[in-house]
Amino acid sequence: MTQVQKPAYDLEQRTITFAENIIILCKSCPKAKELSPIFSKIVINTK
Repeated sequence: MTQVQKPAYDLEQRTITFAENIIILCKSCPKAKELSPIFSKIVINTK
């Protein structure tokens, strides 16, 4: 039987961290009329 090797990195945790950083970035950008539709699609109901 072969052993299943654990990946060198945790993809789930990296994905969560990436998403959190994107939300922070979107919230820190200036509120521009042109960007509002884009940000609303990326950041939906987050606090």
